Amino acid sequence: MTGRILFIFLLSFAGLAAAQPPVNASPSVDPASAVTAASPGQTPAEDQGSEEEKPFVPHWTGQLALNYSTQPTQQGQGQQSKELGLTGTYDITESGHYFSVGITAGQQLVEGLNTNYGQVTGEGGLGLGFFQPSLSFAMQQGASALNSYTATLNLNFQLLDSLTVGPTGNLGLESHQGPASQIYPGATNPDTVLQVDTGDWTGGLAVSYLPTDFLTFSLTGDQEIDYTYDTHGVNGDNQKSVNQSDRIDSLTLEGEVTFLKDFQIQLSAEVGEEYYSAGTVYSPITGKTQTFSKPTQDSFTAYTMGLVYNFQ
Repeated sequence: MTGRILFIFLLSFAGLAAAQPPVNASPSVDPASAVTAASPGQTPAEDQGSEEEKPFVPHWTGQLALNYSTQPTQQGQGQQSKELGLTGTYDITESGHYFSVGITAGQQLVEGLNTNYGQVTGEGGLGLGFFQPSLSFAMQQGASALNSYTATLNLNFQLLDSLTVGPTGNLGLESHQGPASQIYPGATNPDTVLQVDTGDWTGGLAVSYLPTDFLTFSLTGDQEIDYTYDTHGVNGDNQKSVNQSDRIDSLTLEGEVTFLKDFQIQLSAEVGEEYYSAGTVYSPITGKTQTFSKPTQDSFTAYTMGLVYNFQ
């Protein structure tokens, strides 16, 4: 009798145990989703925050640019250039310290002839809060014994998140060769090859405005002084001090649109006046030396179109 009672008791207990859900069961949670929702010991919110606050790591970025520009003047077509450039930039700090190197292949007018050239550029900049200065140096060499060296300084101040203002200036030296008939109209020996040595300096003010993440506008006004100080034969003979200068005042408006994340279209329009002193002077607008009997001025416009691809 006692055995039958014990057997009935055990059978009832087993039935009750089977009817109760497991203590750790959680039918509403998919085990697979629970694994991906958070790492062990970390909530989903904490995991998302760690992705948004990744520490800055110094890195390289690249830029491939194709540009075309035309510069008509009252005296006819001025500079008309085509350039293909590759630039690599190394971002050193999150605040904005960087340096970059670039190479460019292009074509420009030299004494009325289209001349191919190559250019190497180096640039460095600092991110000091709202003050963002940069210094660059460019060396250019090409046909017609073209040699030029230019240093550019920008002192940018970020007044607002979307507004940057700052003065800009550069100094340059250039030498190139051309026939005497181009350099001195009516020359006694027109087929003689002469070298022209010039220098220039520019000062201006640049304003950049970013209304959205994909659109940028910039406006630059500057004044350039070009000084032709010497011409001579390729062997150092026929030395002649020129000591004549011209002045170029210009205003440039540029727009930049980013599309497909990594591509940019750049468009710019420039208007200006070139002022020649009496005598013989090399004009960077027309790309040749010109002689005037009295001070002369010439208005010009310029348009530039560029396509840029940014990559990492």
